[in-house]
Amino acid sequence: MAYAYRKMAVESQIAIQNAGGVRVDVQPGPFTIGDSYILLPFANTLVELDMTGAEIHAVLEDALDYALAEGGSSGAYPYAAGLRWKIDARKPKGQRFSAFEFRGKGETVWAPLDPKRTYKVVTNSFIAAGRDGYTTFKTVAQDGRILDTYLDYAQSFADYVKEKGNVGKLPPGDYST
Repeated sequence: MAYAYRKMAVESQIAIQNAGGVRVDVQPGPFTIGDSYILLPFANTLVELDMTGAEIHAVLEDALDYALAEGGSSGAYPYAAGLRWKIDARKPKGQRFSAFEFRGKGETVWAPLDPKRTYKVVTNSFIAAGRDGYTTFKTVAQDGRILDTYLDYAQSFADYVKEKGNVGKLPPGDYST
């Protein structure tokens, strides 16, 4: 899903998706627009945020903290395209993520995520509003560093599948965690 978002929101460099936002697995065989809306049944659009590497780290810490918290939601767990990391959930919030690496569109080499550099991040409008524990997204949005692309996220995924012709599991080196 994250790879589809990054591709369809043309200017984005990194995509972040909450696990709970994808309601079912993609099944083998023909894929229809109806399947896309079963996967992504909400009225979300793709939004882009201008975020520093440090803010990206913070939003992921927010999400994992919410996923692990009493009364939180495991659906908050983050996945990404163009970004990967290591996690030690035993550590306190702010120290759980490490070894961040970024790989831009069309690039073949992973490089360290620069905490001071600004990246264009695409996500769904639900978590961009700070829901599911993604509070740093809300702060960035309130700061005015957000653009709604008005691309329906389910339609964007369907268009991505149509363009690719076939989707499957990522190579192990492309997984975010």
